[in-house]
Amino acid sequence: MNPIENQSIASLFLVFSIGLAFLFSLGEIFTSPRGEKQNLLAITFFLVGIFLTHAYLITCRVIIHYPGLYLTHLPVSALMGPFIERYLLLAMGSAPESKKIFYLKMLPALAIFLWMSPFYFAEGPEKIEILRNIQDTGLPLYLKIPVLSAIGIVFVFLLSTMFRLFWGFRFSVIYKDTRLLTILSVSIGIFIILSYGFISVLIGSIRGLEGVGSMIGVFFCALYILRQGFPEFFLEVQRVVEEEKKYRASQLGGLDLENIKRSLEDLFQKEKVFLKEDLTLGFLAGKLEISTHQLSEYLNNEIGKNFFQLLNEYRVEEAKKKIESDPGEVLLSIAYSSGFGSKSAFNEVFRKETGFTPSEYRNKIRKKTSK
Repeated sequence: MNPIENQSIASLFLVFSIGLAFLFSLGEIFTSPRGEKQNLLAITFFLVGIFLTHAYLITCRVIIHYPGLYLTHLPVSALMGPFIERYLLLAMGSAPESKKIFYLKMLPALAIFLWMSPFYFAEGPEKIEILRNIQDTGLPLYLKIPVLSAIGIVFVFLLSTMFRLFWGFRFSVIYKDTRLLTILSVSIGIFIILSYGFISVLIGSIRGLEGVGSMIGVFFCALYILRQGFPEFFLEVQRVVEEEKKYRASQLGGLDLENIKRSLEDLFQKEKVFLKEDLTLGFLAGKLEISTHQLSEYLNNEIGKNFFQLLNEYRVEEAKKKIESDPGEVLLSIAYSSGFGSKSAFNEVFRKETGFTPSEYRNKIRKKTSK
């Protein structure tokens, strides 16, 4: 297969990936019920779509006709880091930083934009000249710096996320759990992609951008398929994370356990925090003003249940009440209003807690009321 055919196939895949990225972004916008995780994923897919669009314009040389768009993807690329980090931390039940710190993490993207501003507002002929010579001379140093910085920012954020998620894990636990191995394998794959892009910029190859764009397209397609096909994937990872925390040293010393008990009961029975679809251990710990490790240990040692067991118990009880009060209500509506994020999760948890599927339980209630 000759180089032209190779480029054509890669370009077509980039177009396909661009369409998927923007389509997935729209899909997350119209997802119901909505939460911070959906918002983060919608923005991340949108940012990826912009990056892939720029990759397509570069690799097909179409950028020559739109020089004003050249390298406008750099601040966007730098923004991917904090958004991906926050999404993964929320998805796996870890507590991200406050919104203020999250916004501060966007400053590197702003710095790149300010660095690039003179270039962005430069005349078109100057950019066209750079584009025409890029294959022979590579990027000028003043442009290489922000490009390499954007790649480095994403690399650092991903490394930080993996460190925060898996620090303190025993190797035997990671090795035996396919979900944790999947996450680590995907992360290693991203590191390889970023390294490939970094090296490509250093040697001045536009093929590198084409390859990085294609690999990112494959990665995000896989991420979406994983998320849609296995809705309980991250919940199971959270469970493993919580179980691993039991092996850490006790951190309950000096805490008022009776006060924690009362506050926890108020949160679940009065405020009904379990109705929050993206409720995490970190959010609950923040409400109680203790750490996630302390809350996890308290639940396991003092209540005899982990976070997900307690959460599922309240959600199933809420769903049972709704079914009993109105057997004709749509079960999917009951699932969402009880805090479940999907029908499959609702069915699985409900059957595990009651021994019946929601439909079977509703039929049971109908038979009772008809007598």
